Amino acid sequence: MKKLLALMLVLGITSAANATLYLSVNGDTTVEIADVESCTTVMIDVYSDDATPYGCYVGIVDEAGDDCTGGEFTGVYTIYPAAGKDAAVSDAELPNWWYAEALGYPPGPYTQAGKHFDFQYHCLGAFCEWCFVELWNYDFNEVLDTIAIHQIPEPATMLLLGLGGLLLRRRK
Repeated sequence: MKKLLALMLVLGITSAANATLYLSVNGDTTVEIADVESCTTVMIDVYSDDATPYGCYVGIVDEAGDDCTGGEFTGVYTIYPAAGKDAAVSDAELPNWWYAEALGYPPGPYTQAGKHFDFQYHCLGAFCEWCFVELWNYDFNEVLDTIAIHQIPEPATMLLLGLGGLLLRRRK
């Protein structure tokens, strides 16, 4: 019984020490790959599972880590009360990167666990384009979370590609 109690105590302390920031798409925190129709807009959310103030960067990159041409942040964002009364969002002066701070100084309200920010992301209509939304810590030395955005082409585009493939096959 003592061993079980000690194990539960160790696991409890470990889980408390691993407070994290993470991303979601339209409030779904289980998504790692989001299939999004071309030319549509989704919300990228930033959550924290504890009340510790922080600063982070949210940006869009391609598979090589360069600026992604398949999607963009529209400049529309929301700061939620759980981020604290002194929370702020600013342009990071890099294409498609934003800096967000969750802060709350006395007299409150202080930072709380939960949804802190959301950013509006728009797919630009590139065919089968992959973009990655990354969440970095305040000094850019650690990626905290990544969500892959896969753009699904419109049905009309798929139809035209299919017809083009048939014509190419017929010519052979």
